[in-house]
Amino acid sequence: NFFDLIIFWSFLSVLACISGRYVGWLFFILGTAIFLTDAISLVTTEEHLTIQALAHFGWDSFVIAFKLTPMLSVAALTLSIVLIVGFIVFYNKLVFFFRTKNKKFTWCYLILSLLCIIAHHDVPSAIRKTVTQYYFTQFSTTNLNETISALGGQDFIYPESIKAKQGKNVVIIYLESFEDAFFKRKEFKDLVWQTQEIRKQWNTFSNYQMVDGSTWTISAIYATQTGLPMLVAGMNANNQLQNLIAPRYPSIYSILNKAGYVQTFLTGSNKSFAGKGNFLLRNGVDKVIDRDTILLENPDLPLSPWGIYDMDLLNEAKKEYLRLKETGKPFSLSLLTTDLHFPSGHQDSRLRHTVPIANSLDGLQYSLRITDHLLHDFLSFLRQHETEDNLAIFVLPDHEMMGTEAINDNVKILSSGSRGLWFTTNIHNIKGYEQQSKPIYCWDIPQIILTAAGIETNVRFGQSLFPQISPVWIKDHHQELSRLTFLLNSFKDESQRN
Repeated sequence: NFFDLIIFWSFLSVLACISGRYVGWLFFILGTAIFLTDAISLVTTEEHLTIQALAHFGWDSFVIAFKLTPMLSVAALTLSIVLIVGFIVFYNKLVFFFRTKNKKFTWCYLILSLLCIIAHHDVPSAIRKTVTQYYFTQFSTTNLNETISALGGQDFIYPESIKAKQGKNVVIIYLESFEDAFFKRKEFKDLVWQTQEIRKQWNTFSNYQMVDGSTWTISAIYATQTGLPMLVAGMNANNQLQNLIAPRYPSIYSILNKAGYVQTFLTGSNKSFAGKGNFLLRNGVDKVIDRDTILLENPDLPLSPWGIYDMDLLNEAKKEYLRLKETGKPFSLSLLTTDLHFPSGHQDSRLRHTVPIANSLDGLQYSLRITDHLLHDFLSFLRQHETEDNLAIFVLPDHEMMGTEAINDNVKILSSGSRGLWFTTNIHNIKGYEQQSKPIYCWDIPQIILTAAGIETNVRFGQSLFPQISPVWIKDHHQELSRLTFLLNSFKDESQRN
């Protein structure tokens, strides 16, 4: 991957040497900007200029990259500095070499590198896709209603028109990267036996498929809450959620808010990352408990690269659950784990005696075993303090494990067969979703949760809202859906309408 990137950068740098001074420096600046951006993408996602890497691009990206893969990040940074400084210091000599002394070599190199770029077209195709999508998203003249209509939307309900009636109390557990393939591969399935037992006892959908616009954490939360893929365009596009004031879409949380629920969301990371906290609060969540909140009361807790370890997060979730129950009001409690995060998970050494580690387990496999143990413990706690008649519990991964099999051995194992997600609930016989083998997608999740919890609403999701919605339809309408995401999250106050 880095070889492709270096070839692309050197191609633009040689063009810079044979062009005029101003055009040449333009080529060099463009190549350097692409190089640095793509290097961060490769380090954080192991892929070229992914939408999620661009959406997250900012200072946080550098910090997270160095925490997750310090050796690779240092190597990428060192290589970037050497290439950039070397070009600037030897600019005049390079110009003389390529423009005057070795013209035949220059043209041969340009042709060969161009052929290499065409053969391995990941970088230019990622750039083209991003630029095209960004232009359409930002500069299309269609307004919100026109965009929804063009996509075939029917009876879209805006937040001020939501109607909702109370049902059961709700618990939603998002598990970082805990994809369905972990239950199928012999290298992992013995590590998740407790979760597998839960899946057998509960109402489990093991054919939950990930689609574009739900492949990283905030997009998965957004998509499963709103039933809409989060397709974004532009660098640091997640800031759109950070700056959001008046969302123009309904979500599970805004529906529960309308029904009078008290709502808390817990995350082990910083709530400001990717605009997560603001998105939740603007959609009706009353309180977001994050790394900083927990550290205020427990400043000596050990930290992972993402923040609070899951054991401490779930201990806090138990306390918050009891607090919510004592209010006597309907409530929802949601949480997002982080210990299983790409690329190698985060191992809490305090659990070595509770969850013994075998010598054959690597970091990710042990993190998987920890997550399995902590989930079982938390669900046992819920059973002790609530009857199923009054509590609807939902467990799902946020997305598949990130990374590519060329670099990550565990991803290689996961990719040796079919992959996907899973969704399970303690509520059986959900109307409209009686067939667990039928594929479900992010746009089905809100309807499943609301129906299972007995919450009545006038809001429509999935194919009831967009009849043509499917994985292929999303790919074919990337630009229009990016425009929709932009418009739904761009309103600064309630006076701005459709």
